[in-house]
This record gives sequence, C-alpha cells and structure tokens, in this order.
Amino acid sequence: SVDLDRNVAVAEGRPSQAPPLGERFAEFYELGGKRPMMVTEWSFPALDSGIPCTKGAGQRFRTQAERTRATDIYARTILSIPFMIGYDYFMWVDQPALGISTAFPENSNYGITNEEGVPYPGMVRVLSKINLHDAPNIRRTGQTGIAAPTAAQVAKPPAGPEGTEWVLWNRSGKALRAGPVVLPNRKRPAVVGIPAIEAGGAHFIGARSRLEKPAPSVDVLSSPMVRTNGIGWYTWSGKWKISGLEMAGPLVRSMSYDDVPLGHYNAMVQQYAGANRWNETNHTISVKRRDRGSAHVLILTGEFRPAEGDAAQGFRLTHQLVFPEGEDWFAARILSVKNLGEKPLNIRALFFRFHGAIGGDAEGDVPADAVPRLWKADPQNAWFDEEADAFFGATAPVSSQANIRFWLNKQGGQHPDAKIEYEVEVAPGETFVPPAPATVYGFAGKGRDWQKVARRVASRHNFHKAK
Repeated sequence: SVDLDRNVAVAEGRPSQAPPLGERFAEFYELGGKRPMMVTEWSFPALDSGIPCTKGAGQRFRTQAERTRATDIYARTILSIPFMIGYDYFMWVDQPALGISTAFPENSNYGITNEEGVPYPGMVRVLSKINLHDAPNIRRTGQTGIAAPTAAQVAKPPAGPEGTEWVLWNRSGKALRAGPVVLPNRKRPAVVGIPAIEAGGAHFIGARSRLEKPAPSVDVLSSPMVRTNGIGWYTWSGKWKISGLEMAGPLVRSMSYDDVPLGHYNAMVQQYAGANRWNETNHTISVKRRDRGSAHVLILTGEFRPAEGDAAQGFRLTHQLVFPEGEDWFAARILSVKNLGEKPLNIRALFFRFHGAIGGDAEGDVPADAVPRLWKADPQNAWFDEEADAFFGATAPVSSQANIRFWLNKQGGQHPDAKIEYEVEVAPGETFVPPAPATVYGFAGKGRDWQKVARRVASRHNFHKAK
C-alpha cells in the first residue's frame, strides 16, 4: 500500500497506521536466511479508468494521477531496499470490464495501457523514467535509522498505538558500533543499550509504553430482559430484536430491525498456529443484559472449541453490544479473549462478523460497496438485498483502528470482514484485553442510501475512544 499523505510505501493494513514497507520486507529477509528477494506482482488500479476494479488484489485509487504517484513511490521504495533485486509489474494491459472469465473474474485497471492499446501517459512516464534511467542510482529509503551512535541520541519513531515495538535496521554495508539510544514514552524516557549491528542486520528494541486498562465510565445495573424459550434466548431494544441458541451456534443467531430479518452476528479470531487460521465462536456460554440509562447492553460470551486434531487453540471471547433506545445502530465492542488451549494463542486479528440474511436468507445479499481497499475510503460496508430493499452493515470512524470489507468468494460465500489487527501472544489460561476500545458500529435500514446512515453513525459517536 501507499500513503499519499506521507509519500511512503507501507505494509498491508490501513495506510495511515501500517508499518513501513521496508520493515515488513526486512522480516521476510531474516526469515528467508538473508537471501535476495524480489516482488513478483504489484499494481494500483484507479476508478476513473471506467473499469469496475471490484475483483483482484491491490490498493485502489480514484484517479490516474493518484495511481501514478503511488506507482512512483512504491517502485522507488522497492528498489531502495538493499536486498531487493527488483520487481515484476502487473501488468501491461487492463483486464476486461466484464472480467477475464467466470472462473477468474478479475476486472481491474492494472495495465500500462487500456484494452485498445492506448497508454496511460502518467504510468508510461513514471515507469520509463525509473526503469530506463533512475533504477541504477536509487539508494534512498523512506525509513530512518541511527548511524553509528557514539553518544546518547534521541530516536524519533513515528506515532504508534500503545504497545508498539520499535526496530533499528542497519541498511548500510558496514557494521554499526554499539551505543545507547534514548526512546521517549509516556512516563519517562527509556535508555536502551544497542549492541553492534552487522551490515544489513536488525535489532528489535522491544520498548513498550505502559498499557493501562481504562476505568469503567459508568455503573451498570442488572435487568431481567433476556427471555428463554427452552431452546434459546431472545431480547429486544426498540425496533431491534435479537435471539440465539443456548450452548451452540454464533453469539447472535438472529437479528432483525423494523421487522426485517437481517442475519446473524458472531465473533472470530485470526490466529497463527503453524499457519493463519480463522475461527469463529461455536458455543455460546453466557448472555447477560444490563441497562445503561436509555441504552440496552448485551454482554455475550462464546467459545471456540477446536475439533480433535485441530492445531488451532481454543478460546473464550466476550463481546458487548450497546443498543441506544430509538436508534438504527448499535455499538459492538470486544471486551476480552481468553486462551483455553495448552499452547500460546497467537492473535493476528479480532473480527466482528455481520453475516447477512436479509429478508430471511442470504440469497441476493451483495456487498453494497464492492471496491476493496480504496484510498481514503471510510471504513464501512453493508449487505444490500434488492428484493427486500434493505441493508445491514458495519462502520467505524476513520480515526479508529478498524478495517471493514464485505465480499463474496467465487462460490458466493460471504466474508463480512470487520476487524482490528493485533500482534499479541496470549499464554495458556491468560486473557487479552484490547489496550484501546475495540469497537465497530452495526446499522440497518431500508432503501439504498446506506452510506448516509453509515457516515452519520461513524461521525457522531465515540464508543471506540477510551473514556
């Protein structure tokens, strides 16, 4: 990805929050035994090409001018990394607007020329200049380091969230001498000793800000508003109706608004256990309702219990759903994740899962915004059902850590990916509490103007901020 505001190439994730691209490639370089690397495919489509750009990988931009800038920044960043021997650009011509084929429906503006062979002037100019003239002399980098400290120096790392770890990377061809480095943090500056770093080597500082759990902002009172009917539970808040099963299934089995069935809601953890694994809770073990002024609060706890032989670790996860009275939205917040396994639980991301079944089933439910990873797009999306003329979605303020993308796979399966990324290891029996409120907002309504609702909800509310 590229952050055009800062003119830097970054790793995957929200461009304004993701780490520098060079840092991520440095990790791969170390894991690969410090062998030379190259990027085999990369590209940035733009929507003003007239091509849908809804299928295929890569960050999207609105205009060819933005696309050209991003291409220039990304290419120069790759070539500035000492162990990178080059790249393969993808690709010379645009994909068809209707997709390459039914089995391979990519339809994006990846080309240096369009389908008729007409070049995009900015792309031709930038890539020609880099490939024919500048590449041999590019030695600059977008990241900063400390060159051979002989006395205490103050490092100025970019702003990061609580718990950020910093790394010093020696990109020169010579070893750097040992020396102290002063890292500022919230309480008082931390002085850390840096050993000699070999040429091309890295040293992880591991300096962390102190993580403080925010104090509760309000008292909560119990309310006997969750009913059972022998096989499950149900409750309501204004036009919202919510129900689930006892000891089975997702956290919320059925959710409706204004008498329109919407689908179900669940929690998921992306964990690394030999490979990336995505596991939703499959047993609901606790449902509590508490009233907070005019808002109704559901506290839902579920577990993922792996099948025999599954390498994934089991976990217990608690979500809080807050339904303000008379509103068309609710706040969903992750409270905690407990490792129930015998090995460390390596969390990569925590998900809020808004599964669509608008009108009673998932048929006809499609992503309302089908363009993925658009530069500076608000974190929001929704399922829309044309027959029911209704939507069900998720949104978050731009200032939050949330990433939201709803999409369908080739088989038509839903992927309601509203997530917040983490890199944390939870020991067996221990509990992880997000250091900052992990919140997204669900919303629903009728008609096609889902974006107006999403923006109103995201702009007016701040459950995602610590009190």
